[in-house]
Amino acid sequence: MTNIDAVGAPAPPPPPPCPNPTIDLEVDHAVRTLKHAHANRLKIVVSPASCRASAYKIEIQRASGGAWFPLATTRSFRWLARVAGTFKLRGTATIDGADVQSGTKDVELRFPTYAEMVGDGHTRRAAARVWAETLRNCTQHPVNQRRELGYWIQLNTRPRVNRYVFTHRTEGSWRLPGQGASVSIPPRPADTPASPDPNANGATYPVASFHTHTPTTYRPLGLSPRGVGPSGGDPLFPGDMEADTADTVPGVVYDYVESPAGSGGIPMAHPLHAPARLYCSLGIDPRPTP
Repeated sequence: MTNIDAVGAPAPPPPPPCPNPTIDLEVDHAVRTLKHAHANRLKIVVSPASCRASAYKIEIQRASGGAWFPLATTRSFRWLARVAGTFKLRGTATIDGADVQSGTKDVELRFPTYAEMVGDGHTRRAAARVWAETLRNCTQHPVNQRRELGYWIQLNTRPRVNRYVFTHRTEGSWRLPGQGASVSIPPRPADTPASPDPNANGATYPVASFHTHTPTTYRPLGLSPRGVGPSGGDPLFPGDMEADTADTVPGVVYDYVESPAGSGGIPMAHPLHAPARLYCSLGIDPRPTP
């Protein structure tokens, strides 16, 4: 008997069953970087192409195992990743009333590198403000003194933020002309939250240390030039690089440009407002993916 639709015309025949359907989850990028390159296009592809799905689902799981978490209920999804880690993705399509699942795809969400962090305008402006304060703190009268300043650079990946933020500034001890200067910023802060779900809407991660070095403007001329940039590299005299290695992050150091060129240092009585720049205290760059 011929089926008749509501207006009297023959109803179209039901679609034939889909024989042996399979699906694949296409992932544009296997490696992404938080903030700077965190977008990834995910797409479920059904085969044969004549098959039609009634529902779609994309899920994520930590590579170490555990529960699967929903990412999307659409065939194609622009994923803005906000959680660091190594993950597995899979897709599911409902075809002829049965769920068909793809294989898994591996994705890594890395922390930013030193170059990406210092290339960010917000980071550079914050560092420049603290360098300017370091110069103001260098005085000859009424007391000849100076001190280093520092803080932690963190990355807040939450929507409407997604930028670098900075911990409260730490002040080093005031130092006299014949004394070396230093600052001890607190231990690396904890991630917040400590273990976000793979599909969480963001977290805050410490990604680098930052500190300034001090001018030699009012130090005695008889002292030897001091080195510029991050200290360390000598197992007998650990410095910035060793501290950043222990914290498993790169460090950012604000200091003068060497003078004269090629000397690797600056002399005593170096002009207060001489050219300065950011240096990488190469601990571990970038912070390892959790």
